[in-house]
Amino acid sequence: MVNLRYIWRPFLKYGQMIKLEENTTIYYQGEVGKGFYYLDKGSVKITLLTEKGAERTVNYVPEGMLLGENGINKEPYLTTAVTTTPSVLYYFTNEATLKIYEEEPKAVILFTNSLLYKFRLLAEIITFLNLPVEQQMAHYLLKLVKENEEFPFNQTS
Repeated sequence: MVNLRYIWRPFLKYGQMIKLEENTTIYYQGEVGKGFYYLDKGSVKITLLTEKGAERTVNYVPEGMLLGENGINKEPYLTTAVTTTPSVLYYFTNEATLKIYEEEPKAVILFTNSLLYKFRLLAEIITFLNLPVEQQMAHYLLKLVKENEEFPFNQTS
């Protein structure tokens, strides 16, 4: 994951900068997507609504990462994204993404690598959902510290 951070920075000129306050929903699980986002500054929590209706926090997006990639080409978002601090994001529409691909062909590979990482992360999350909460907590705490180099949340979270 470390090698995926900040790889999209050269393409920010194609995106629309958005400044959001804390606790602002960026997109909802199941909502039809019209693009994806890059987190430039701040923090975003990713949640997943289980089949039983329980909301689970599954990840905290570190700065320099993409989010909502599966929302490209009018696909539904698989999760919900909410800011946990005031944040600056860049929004990339389907049209902007096509322009990037035309002008910067290497961007296709970078985007695909990010998307693959997210699908692996979701598969891992689904695998852990039925384990005891202690095992889930240990796994996610270690993963979050490795990815964020700090705890991106408080004791309540």
